This record gives sequence, C-alpha cells and structure tokens, in this order.
Amino acid sequence: MTLFSPFLNADTLLIPIPRSSLLQPDSVWPGLIISNLLVAHGYGSQISTCLQRARAVPKSSGSYTAALRPSIETQLDSLLVAPEMITHRQITLIDDVLTLGRTSVACALKLREAYPQIEIKLFVLLQTKSLVPDIAQFIEPYVGEIAYNSNTGRALRSG
Repeated sequence: MTLFSPFLNADTLLIPIPRSSLLQPDSVWPGLIISNLLVAHGYGSQISTCLQRARAVPKSSGSYTAALRPSIETQLDSLLVAPEMITHRQITLIDDVLTLGRTSVACALKLREAYPQIEIKLFVLLQTKSLVPDIAQFIEPYVGEIAYNSNTGRALRSG
C-alpha cells in the first residue's frame, strides 16, 4: 500500500477536471493526460469525461489576486455532468495544479449532485503554497482535505 492507495487504486474511476475553456478538438487537457498516464500504470481502473464545461470561465492563473479568480459559484454554474452509469464506489478527480481549491470543490459538488452515494477524492500533481517563506523540499506528498464554506463561498484547505 502506498500513500496514494486510498484514492488511486485499481477500483477507482478517474475523472479529469475540465479546463476553464470549452473543450476544442486537439486542445490540451492536462487532467486527461494525467488520468491516462495513471490508468496506464495501474493507478485507476478507467476514465470518465462526464464532467464538462457548459461555458468557459476566466482562467484562474491569469488572475493576480484571489478576489479576481472565479468563485466556487461561478465554477459550479459553468459545469455539467453528462449522464453516465457509474458503478464505481469511488471517484478521484484529477488535475494538474491546486491553488485555492475553488475549481476542485465546484467539480466535487457538481458530481455529488449527480452521484450522491459515491465517495469523491482529489489528486493533483502540484499545489501552491502562499506565504511559505522557506520550502524545505519541492517533492512532498501531501494528504489533506478541502472543505466548502457555504457562508463565505470559499474553499478551505487543511491537513
């Protein structure tokens, strides 16, 4: 058993987090690329692209402050879940970078609406760490939680 076994295993369905833009033919989709590599190496049973953008949202990396990034509500309103029969007990959302967690929380909330009985987890390759003066190492597996605070509309990372 590895650190990743609870959310990346042979019984897990991987769902790549959609890009901020609408999917175009031949466009790069980092979450899907990562998902394909994970399944190829036995870290997931299959991939579903049922989570999609109904409309584009501003790209978070283009916003210099948290206040300018799309809110969880904006993200949530831009997503749709294509009807699909899912028999897995666990879904792991896959993305390349985690900053504030707004996109991830919105994706999990949208999937929870469609599949209330399925456990939803998240795997990202990189996470940002604001206001950390000295980073001891660049490769540091991290397991934590992201919670949605409906009163403030924010995602809270902990762990």
